[in-house]
Amino acid sequence: APLTEEAIKILPVIFSDLRRALKEKKQALVAGFVLGFGFGIGEAWYLAITFTQKMPEYATGSFLLLFGFFSERTMAVVVHGCMTAIVLMGFHRNFLKYYLLAVLFHYLGNIGAALYQSGRVSGEVAYIPILVVVMLIFYYIFRIEKQLRKETSIAMKEKILYQRMKD
Repeated sequence: APLTEEAIKILPVIFSDLRRALKEKKQALVAGFVLGFGFGIGEAWYLAITFTQKMPEYATGSFLLLFGFFSERTMAVVVHGCMTAIVLMGFHRNFLKYYLLAVLFHYLGNIGAALYQSGRVSGEVAYIPILVVVMLIFYYIFRIEKQLRKETSIAMKEKILYQRMKD
């Protein structure tokens, strides 16, 4: 799933004029979040329908059953946004590197879920690799955001300095 999902999430960029706007890192970051969030919400909707058809107790059950689903899916939506942002950060330069990094994060994030679904580990243990990957993704995204703020600050200072010299 990681190889195909990361590719599917960027299809709107490939088949539209949006790719021109991605030359600036900030726009790539925002577009990645939006596309990834949209994909994550669609995936959550699909899983909700699938679960309620296979296990009707989810549809008529207590709030506690739904709380686990909602918390896990909320985290998945945010992570999908982050991974797509990573891919789009490298859209115009070194695409394969950024794409494979997002695929790696996605794959590592799925390990805990796969181990749980196969019955090899408990739900609590399965969350450990997932949380580690989520923290790595957030660290990487915050590093990118910090770099963008620094670049924007420098660009603003240069613009102000240029304007003063011009006057």
